[in-house]
Amino acid sequence: NALLETVDLSSLATVGSYIDIGSNPLLSSIGAPKFGNLVNVGGYLYLTHTAIPGHLDLSKLTTVNALLLNYNSAITSIDASNLPSTNGVVQLYDNAVLQTADFSSVTSTASYVHIEVNPVLKTVNLASLATVSAGYLKIKVNALLETVDLPSLTTVGTYIDIQSNPLLNSIGAPKFGNLVSVGGYLYLYDTVIP
Repeated sequence: NALLETVDLSSLATVGSYIDIGSNPLLSSIGAPKFGNLVNVGGYLYLTHTAIPGHLDLSKLTTVNALLLNYNSAITSIDASNLPSTNGVVQLYDNAVLQTADFSSVTSTASYVHIEVNPVLKTVNLASLATVSAGYLKIKVNALLETVDLPSLTTVGTYIDIQSNPLLNSIGAPKFGNLVSVGGYLYLYDTVIP
């Protein structure tokens, strides 16, 4: 919808299947508090190519199979701090002004966690993430990223790829000290983790 600017979803709490809001480059309003009443999504939540500004409030969200937030030009922060797990993915890709993302309650994901090319992203909280059962953990090419909290990580099904985050100085104590199993490789490159 090339000229769509506003969709009021302020009361939305439950969607049985999925939410797909994509390729609406002028969409700048979905109603306040920007998904702040959303609790359950039976499938995935896909938000891509929008101009929705400011804080994305997913703090009430407790069920979603996959969360994909890609190519959004104006979202500055994401709070999904009460989401316990996903059966699919968590992906943040090329969100132009995104600075912080809070997934602090996510303990597991069945597929992958992928955070890439978010040019001003500084902090990602994955403090409870213990298991990425069948897929990978990829965090790369985030020029201003300083902190990724991963203190609980124990198992990754395929690989860990953390590279080209030149300001990354913290992955949370004990710096992979709880990591037990990686199905493939662990690649850590171009960081300043002390």
